[in-house]
Amino acid sequence: MELKRKMNQPNRPTDACIILTYRCQMQCQMCNIWQHPTDVEKEITADELQRLPRGFEFINLTALLSGALFSVVPSLWYENLPNTILESYACGTPVLASDIGSLTGCVNNNETGYLFQPNNPNRLAKYLEKCLDNPQEMLRMGQTARAVALERYSARKHIQSLEELFSELL
Repeated sequence: MELKRKMNQPNRPTDACIILTYRCQMQCQMCNIWQHPTDVEKEITADELQRLPRGFEFINLTALLSGALFSVVPSLWYENLPNTILESYACGTPVLASDIGSLTGCVNNNETGYLFQPNNPNRLAKYLEKCLDNPQEMLRMGQTARAVALERYSARKHIQSLEELFSELL
Protein backbone atom coordinates (compact mmCIF):
# COMPACT_ATOMS: atom_id res chain seq x y z
CA MET A 1 0.00 0.00 0.00
CA GLU A 2 2.87 2.39 0.85
CA LEU A 3 4.47 1.84 -2.58
CA LYS A 4 1.19 2.53 -4.38
CA ARG A 5 0.74 5.79 -2.44
CA LYS A 6 4.35 6.77 -3.17
CA MET A 7 3.98 6.11 -6.91
CA ASN A 8 0.99 8.46 -7.11
CA GLN A 9 2.76 11.44 -5.58
CA PRO A 10 3.61 14.25 -8.02
CA ASN A 11 7.16 15.68 -7.98
CA ARG A 12 8.52 12.75 -6.06
CA PRO A 13 12.19 11.78 -6.36
CA THR A 14 13.12 9.09 -8.88
CA ASP A 15 12.43 5.69 -7.35
CA ALA A 16 14.62 3.65 -9.67
CA CYS A 17 17.04 4.12 -12.53
CA ILE A 18 17.56 2.11 -15.67
CA ILE A 19 20.98 3.07 -16.97
CA LEU A 20 21.65 2.50 -20.67
CA THR A 21 24.73 3.53 -22.56
CA TYR A 22 24.78 3.46 -26.31
CA ARG A 23 25.58 5.96 -29.02
CA CYS A 24 27.63 7.90 -26.49
CA GLN A 25 29.01 11.06 -28.09
CA MET A 26 31.67 11.82 -25.47
CA GLN A 27 34.51 10.08 -27.38
CA CYS A 28 36.43 10.15 -24.13
CA GLN A 29 39.00 7.34 -24.62
CA MET A 30 37.95 5.80 -21.28
CA CYS A 31 36.03 3.31 -23.37
CA ASN A 32 35.44 2.96 -27.06
CA ILE A 33 31.68 2.49 -27.09
CA TRP A 34 31.36 5.47 -29.43
CA GLN A 35 33.49 3.65 -32.01
CA HIS A 36 31.21 0.59 -31.90
CA PRO A 37 27.60 1.78 -31.72
CA THR A 38 24.91 -0.73 -30.95
CA ASP A 39 22.69 -2.33 -33.58
CA VAL A 40 19.81 0.09 -34.15
CA GLU A 41 17.37 -2.85 -34.39
CA LYS A 42 18.27 -3.96 -30.84
CA GLU A 43 18.19 -0.55 -29.14
CA ILE A 44 15.43 0.60 -26.85
CA THR A 45 13.53 3.26 -28.73
CA ALA A 46 12.19 6.58 -27.47
CA ASP A 47 8.68 5.18 -27.95
CA GLU A 48 9.54 2.21 -25.72
CA LEU A 49 10.92 4.55 -23.06
CA GLN A 50 7.58 6.37 -23.09
CA ARG A 51 5.89 3.07 -22.20
CA LEU A 52 7.93 2.55 -19.04
CA PRO A 53 5.76 2.11 -15.96
CA ARG A 54 5.08 5.19 -13.87
CA GLY A 55 7.98 5.87 -11.54
CA PHE A 56 10.61 5.45 -14.25
CA GLU A 57 11.89 8.29 -16.34
CA PHE A 58 14.59 8.75 -18.96
CA ILE A 59 17.67 10.61 -17.76
CA ASN A 60 20.81 11.17 -19.82
CA LEU A 61 23.39 10.40 -17.13
CA THR A 62 26.39 11.45 -19.23
CA ALA A 63 24.79 14.81 -19.96
CA LEU A 64 23.96 15.26 -16.27
CA LEU A 65 27.52 14.46 -15.19
CA SER A 66 29.03 16.61 -17.93
CA GLY A 67 26.88 19.55 -16.91
CA ALA A 68 27.34 19.11 -13.16
CA LEU A 69 29.64 21.40 -11.20
CA PHE A 70 30.70 18.35 -9.14
CA SER A 71 29.50 14.91 -8.09
CA VAL A 72 29.38 13.42 -4.59
CA VAL A 73 30.41 9.92 -3.48
CA PRO A 74 29.48 9.81 0.22
CA SER A 75 30.54 6.20 0.84
CA LEU A 76 30.61 4.79 4.33
CA TRP A 77 32.26 1.57 3.18
CA TYR A 78 35.66 0.75 1.75
CA GLU A 79 35.15 1.03 -2.00
CA ASN A 80 37.51 -0.35 -4.60
CA LEU A 81 37.44 1.96 -7.64
CA PRO A 82 33.86 3.18 -8.07
CA ASN A 83 32.65 3.68 -11.64
CA THR A 84 30.94 6.82 -10.38
CA ILE A 85 34.32 8.46 -9.93
CA LEU A 86 35.64 7.23 -13.28
CA GLU A 87 32.49 8.43 -15.07
CA SER A 88 32.69 11.82 -13.37
CA TYR A 89 36.34 12.23 -14.30
CA ALA A 90 35.64 11.16 -17.90
CA CYS A 91 33.00 13.89 -18.08
CA GLY A 92 35.37 16.49 -16.61
CA THR A 93 33.49 16.67 -13.33
CA PRO A 94 35.35 16.88 -9.99
CA VAL A 95 34.32 14.59 -7.14
CA LEU A 96 33.62 15.12 -3.45
CA ALA A 97 34.26 11.76 -1.79
CA SER A 98 34.48 10.22 1.64
CA ASP A 99 38.05 10.05 2.89
CA ILE A 100 37.97 6.27 3.26
CA GLY A 101 39.56 3.25 1.64
CA SER A 102 40.69 3.57 -1.96
CA LEU A 103 38.65 6.75 -2.46
CA THR A 104 41.56 8.52 -0.79
CA GLY A 105 43.78 7.41 -3.66
CA CYS A 106 41.16 8.07 -6.35
CA VAL A 107 40.44 11.69 -5.46
CA ASN A 108 43.42 14.02 -5.25
CA ASN A 109 42.33 16.52 -2.60
CA ASN A 110 42.26 20.08 -4.00
CA GLU A 111 43.20 18.76 -7.47
CA THR A 112 40.39 16.51 -8.77
CA GLY A 113 37.95 17.21 -5.96
CA TYR A 114 37.73 17.14 -2.20
CA LEU A 115 37.82 14.44 0.45
CA PHE A 116 35.64 14.76 3.53
CA GLN A 117 35.34 12.76 6.74
CA PRO A 118 32.89 9.87 6.27
CA ASN A 119 29.58 10.04 8.13
CA ASN A 120 30.10 13.74 8.89
CA PRO A 121 27.24 15.69 7.27
CA ASN A 122 28.47 19.01 8.68
CA ARG A 123 31.84 18.62 6.99
CA LEU A 124 30.19 17.54 3.74
CA ALA A 125 27.90 20.60 3.94
CA LYS A 126 30.95 22.88 4.24
CA TYR A 127 32.51 21.34 1.14
CA LEU A 128 29.22 21.64 -0.75
CA GLU A 129 29.10 25.34 0.10
CA LYS A 130 32.74 25.74 -0.90
CA CYS A 131 32.09 24.09 -4.26
CA LEU A 132 28.97 26.13 -4.97
CA ASP A 133 30.75 29.36 -3.98
CA ASN A 134 33.76 28.63 -6.24
CA PRO A 135 32.54 27.48 -9.66
CA GLN A 136 35.78 28.52 -11.39
CA GLU A 137 37.76 26.31 -9.01
CA MET A 138 35.38 23.44 -9.79
CA LEU A 139 35.96 23.97 -13.51
CA ARG A 140 39.72 23.87 -12.96
CA MET A 141 39.41 20.68 -10.91
CA GLY A 142 37.16 19.21 -13.60
CA GLN A 143 39.82 19.82 -16.24
CA THR A 144 42.38 18.12 -14.02
CA ALA A 145 39.99 15.22 -13.39
CA ARG A 146 39.50 14.77 -17.13
CA ALA A 147 43.27 14.74 -17.69
CA VAL A 148 43.66 12.14 -14.92
CA ALA A 149 40.95 10.00 -16.53
CA LEU A 150 42.76 10.03 -19.86
CA GLU A 151 46.21 9.51 -18.34
CA ARG A 152 45.50 6.94 -15.64
CA TYR A 153 42.23 5.19 -16.51
CA SER A 154 42.03 5.01 -20.30
CA ALA A 155 41.57 1.68 -22.07
CA ARG A 156 45.05 2.13 -23.55
CA LYS A 157 46.59 2.60 -20.09
CA HIS A 158 44.73 -0.43 -18.75
CA ILE A 159 46.01 -2.64 -21.58
CA GLN A 160 49.53 -1.30 -21.09
CA SER A 161 49.39 -2.12 -17.36
CA LEU A 162 48.15 -5.65 -18.09
CA GLU A 163 50.91 -6.20 -20.66
CA GLU A 164 53.53 -5.02 -18.15
CA LEU A 165 52.11 -7.33 -15.49
CA PHE A 166 52.10 -10.32 -17.86
CA SER A 167 55.67 -9.57 -18.92
CA GLU A 168 56.78 -9.54 -15.27
CA LEU A 169 55.01 -12.85 -14.60
CA LEU A 170 56.56 -14.59 -17.61
